[in-house]
Amino acid sequence: MVELTTYRWNYISRKMLKQERKWLYHIIYSNIEGAKGGIHLRKCSHLIS
Repeated sequence: MVELTTYRWNYISRKMLKQERKWLYHIIYSNIEGAKGGIHLRKCSHLIS
C-alpha cells in the first residue's frame, strides 16, 4: 500500500506545477495534524478552485 501510494504521488508530482504542489502539501499537512484538518481544508478550499 505504501509503495503504491509513493509511486502514485511521484507520478502526480511530476505532472504538477510547484504552486499546485504547494497547496497540496499544505492540505496533506493539515489533515495529518488531526481532526481540525477537515475544518482547515474547508477554509482553504478557495486555493483549489
